[in-house]
Amino acid sequence: MAGRPRNFDRDIALDAFVDVFWTHGYAGADVDKLQESAGILRGSFYRAFHDKPRAFSEAFGRYLEQILMPRLTMLERSDSGALPDFIRAVGAFVATQGNRGCFFSETLLNVSELDEDVRKTVLQARSRLLRKLKKLARGDAGLADFVFASALGLHGLARSGATRTEIRRASREAAEAIAIRLS
Repeated sequence: MAGRPRNFDRDIALDAFVDVFWTHGYAGADVDKLQESAGILRGSFYRAFHDKPRAFSEAFGRYLEQILMPRLTMLERSDSGALPDFIRAVGAFVATQGNRGCFFSETLLNVSELDEDVRKTVLQARSRLLRKLKKLARGDAGLADFVFASALGLHGLARSGATRTEIRRASREAAEAIAIRLS
């Protein structure tokens, strides 16, 4: 017996989950908040997503695919302007998110609170990003780490209540420092 058919749009539910996890963090997002945000019943949640860790993994993947990576196309380039453009793009993005900053950055900063399987998924995404940054930094691990730390710092500014102007100014300064290092 197959059970009752799903009566909700999975993509809409995942978008709602992204918002809950982004706003409340993994630890602060319980199943009640998730199902309420998506307008689905508890049974439907468990049939479709099984548990909170799987719901998070799917929501996190959707965020990376639908929201974050389309804004970071410069990571596929090979010119010296790609890293400064990356930092400017991160600054522009987090400046538009109010005090939420970046879901990816927030998740990384709180990776210790994640279930083991979810932690692996997040750390794999971090490793992929760091490899791309290192390649664009011409193999300079120190520069790649600085770029990554700058991106996390921009997220921290947003989370701490910095204004759009402050975030954009900081991203411009970081981009200039990176460009000088690459020249």
